[in-house]
Amino acid sequence: MKKVALITGASAGLGVEFARQLSKRGHRLVLAARRKDRLDELAKALGNARAVAIDLSKANAAAELLADVEAAGEQVDLLINNAGFGLIGRFAELDAMRERQMIDLNVGVLMDLCRAVTPQMIKRKGGGIINVASTAAFQPGPNMAVYCATKAFVLSFTEALHEELKPHGVKVSCLCPGPTR
Repeated sequence: MKKVALITGASAGLGVEFARQLSKRGHRLVLAARRKDRLDELAKALGNARAVAIDLSKANAAAELLADVEAAGEQVDLLINNAGFGLIGRFAELDAMRERQMIDLNVGVLMDLCRAVTPQMIKRKGGGIINVASTAAFQPGPNMAVYCATKAFVLSFTEALHEELKPHGVKVSCLCPGPTR
């Protein structure tokens, strides 16, 4: 099995920068996001990456992504959970289905991916996970109530996972950036 860094939300912003930085360090990359054209362009430019066009907000998408990784003979050595989105507006006025999709992606998929890769990392006594939250994780956010709550979950979950996995040689960190292009 080839060890790879799996980056979700890799077609824009922080995801692209994670890919560039890890590529420079010699990591083999699996880039996952919805925008196939952007992923293919980035994978080609980096040379040591492959693209998986997938909408992680769809049901069972995390399992499909990991099945793709396994079918390619790859093993996740570094997981960067960067996929996510936010909505701005009054809670009672935002689209309830879209808010639920945000919870499912920002929280559910992130947790599913962590859960899927940690047993092998524990077994190998090594690996790493970076979960991307936000400065929004540190305070309630009127007009962004659900988004801020999802990021608070990511921070709390990551801190707990850090403590659980530390004795097994698995490093877990949470990145909490402010507004980012």
